[in-house]
Amino acid sequence: WRIYDETGDLVYSTTQEAPNYIFEDEGCFQIVLVAESKWGCKDTTEYNPLCVDAYPSLEVPNSFTPNGDGMNDVFKVHGKSIVEFHAVIMNRWGKKLYEWNNADGGWDGKIGGGEATPGVYYYVITAKGKKEVDYEFKGFFYLLKEK
Repeated sequence: WRIYDETGDLVYSTTQEAPNYIFEDEGCFQIVLVAESKWGCKDTTEYNPLCVDAYPSLEVPNSFTPNGDGMNDVFKVHGKSIVEFHAVIMNRWGKKLYEWNNADGGWDGKIGGGEATPGVYYYVITAKGKKEVDYEFKGFFYLLKEK
């Protein structure tokens, strides 16, 4: 048995009759069986590629610094294998300040064109992963400004 990744690199090989293999990385893999008879005749079978998705996950930051230095300027949720996403940012009184529906999006720390003041803000994030995993996160984060 041989398993190749998307770039054609060999990632696993064994001569076991019924091997077990755990796919640690996402991607599409080509599985190939090379059989040899007791008389030395060889035959090769290539199976349809097996595509593996990453296990769905979301990571929510606890702060960000929208100061224009190009680092950590956007409050952004980091996710893998997310198919549905919705996030809402609120102030301490529960007033909605910003929302977005794309896991690649985020909040730049602006409210109606002006800059939000430093302090604590709250979020509600709902999402669904490719493997029917539902998420709901509620919490707070800090908007920090350097002096």
